[in-house]
Amino acid sequence: MQDSNVLIPEILDQKSYGAYGDVLGRRTDIAPVAANSQTAQRWNFLAKYQRLNAASQSNLCLFDVQAQVKKGQTNFEVKLLERHNFSTQAFVPMSEQRFLVLVARGAAEPDLSTLRAFVTNGQQGVTYHPGVWHHPLVAMDVQSQFFCLIDEELSSKDCDIFHLKSSRRVELASCY
Repeated sequence: MQDSNVLIPEILDQKSYGAYGDVLGRRTDIAPVAANSQTAQRWNFLAKYQRLNAASQSNLCLFDVQAQVKKGQTNFEVKLLERHNFSTQAFVPMSEQRFLVLVARGAAEPDLSTLRAFVTNGQQGVTYHPGVWHHPLVAMDVQSQFFCLIDEELSSKDCDIFHLKSSRRVELASCY
């Protein structure tokens, strides 16, 4: 029986991740179409982008993230989760770099029975649906940069932070 405080990262795909957001990248559930005079393929409508607060403005921003998981590291401790209630949030790595994605559903606080860990393949980004609890970006192996899109009004209402009473551990052996 697996300890409920331990998470094993799953491979990121739309079927397993869809309740939390969308996978940004080549997907088998969407057929590509030809684009740019037949010199490219385009995967359309990868994500539903929601803006639930009319007072917010689109924020296209860049995150420069220190590696929190180093090559060969065996565990990562999850101590907090955050959420954005009024907008989809999208993260796309600026170089071919894997990252760890931690998500949970829940209303006033995260439902830790829904907490899941995913690892990207280095060519995927993710979105978080409005109200989905998630860990701040966890770069793996090296410092990484991410393009981010979110609608914000830049008030304290834009982001809720929840500190877990007891941390959860992600076992990383399967990632290396």
